[in-house]
Amino acid sequence: MHIKARSKMISFRLSPKEYDQFREFCIAQGPHSVSELARVAVNKLVSDPTFATDNVLEARVNELEGQIHMLALELKRLKQVAAPELLDPLMYSKSAS
Repeated sequence: MHIKARSKMISFRLSPKEYDQFREFCIAQGPHSVSELARVAVNKLVSDPTFATDNVLEARVNELEGQIHMLALELKRLKQVAAPELLDPLMYSKSAS
């Protein structure tokens, strides 16, 4: 008799800022969902316990890349709502002439 293994669920809390960073990292790195990214990370830690200590620099670089990506998104949003003369005063003065 074969009994199917049932999937288990783990949940953890993130601050809104942490969640946004996690989601942006997920978008930048390619996993289809935050859940998939968390599962991959946990599996990596379980299969290679030295991963956590050996990759501190890599983790920091990834965190900084995520923050840079978020800043780029915020700049893009600001460009869409800002007055054109604030973005490029030279272009605005040429078109006003």
